[in-house]
Amino acid sequence: MSQWKDEVFEKWWPLGQSLILVRGSIQTTVKAMKADTERLQQVTGGRFRFEWKQMSSIEHLFRSVGDFTLGGSVHYALPTNCDWTVLWDDNFLCTPHDTYARCLTCLQRLETFAFYSTDRNSTQLAGTHFTYRRPGGREEVIERDVYCCNQGSRWHFAQHGGPLHQEDVQRYSAKRKRDRMNEEGLMTLLERLGIQPWRESTYDFSHQCFREVDLLERPANRIFTFRQVRERAGAPPPPKEDSELAGPPYYLRGRSVEPRPDGPARLLVDGKWCGHGEEMFWVYDVRASDCREFSIRLPESSGPPLVTATCLATKEVFPIYDSRNHLASVFAGSKVEPQLRQPDECPECGATVFRAAVGFEVPADAQSPNDTSWFALALECVRCGFSRIAYDDEAA
Repeated sequence: MSQWKDEVFEKWWPLGQSLILVRGSIQTTVKAMKADTERLQQVTGGRFRFEWKQMSSIEHLFRSVGDFTLGGSVHYALPTNCDWTVLWDDNFLCTPHDTYARCLTCLQRLETFAFYSTDRNSTQLAGTHFTYRRPGGREEVIERDVYCCNQGSRWHFAQHGGPLHQEDVQRYSAKRKRDRMNEEGLMTLLERLGIQPWRESTYDFSHQCFREVDLLERPANRIFTFRQVRERAGAPPPPKEDSELAGPPYYLRGRSVEPRPDGPARLLVDGKWCGHGEEMFWVYDVRASDCREFSIRLPESSGPPLVTATCLATKEVFPIYDSRNHLASVFAGSKVEPQLRQPDECPECGATVFRAAVGFEVPADAQSPNDTSWFALALECVRCGFSRIAYDDEAA
């Protein structure tokens, strides 16, 4: 097992992939839980039961749960050997009950940290999401939210609120979005905050656990077994394969050919430039009729990214990358006129004539040759032979 996750959490996966951490003793936490539930009873008329249960281990806890429900019907407060109390519930989807954490902070004035984290597809798609809250002055709440999750075949990263001083904010500049936050990154952050929730040694089972039970009757189709939870978390059957999507993007048709192994495309064929880590990508040599030597102009830092090639023989100018034509780009369909730099120069000899190769990363759910997620340009100087990846851009 990893240094941040004990075997019991893997054995009972996906239970535990989502937890709420409350800064405070179990007595303080239980007092707040009761107060908030009593408030909820007055509003909704619901019925709840409070009880203390002796558990001997994490496995004993997980094994004791016979049924799982949509939304969760039982909340557990687990005592620890640190400054935090851990909350877990029997939610069939194993996702965080963020409203519960919000109420404990906003109404009961406790510091909370709610998270969902899995590096593989589970009851939800792979990803890590955490929300940290602490009470500020009067009724103010300080909130920090970091989201790094797969959204179907592409990853999305977002952050809101000022970072905690324990966060390693440098990792958020990682090229691949999925690397910006994951299980290891989250557990490293939590260790700095003083807790390792996936280590059994964190818990103090010499004390009883607290259990809050929602007595609302649920229909049979909203009650599930652990086997069904695991089935939900398992890999889905592979979709029926469609015919393979063929490139290149439409604007490069007739101006690209299969790459030569001894040309600049050799810098792209390993796919390491693919910013989203997709398995599929296309690599082409740029060719216009018989022209293989070009003057290249790269985009300025602002405006829609555009890369053009000018054929030295015919003086024809054409785009070899145009972000406005890529469906997932923030510049898709933009009417803003792109700004270009002066013709690119070889950093070794200063020449401005190149052979060019292009690469396009293709997401698994792409529906069109223009539906790509990353672009890279490799250039080889005609005069001195110096080769490099001269430019890349996220197209999704």
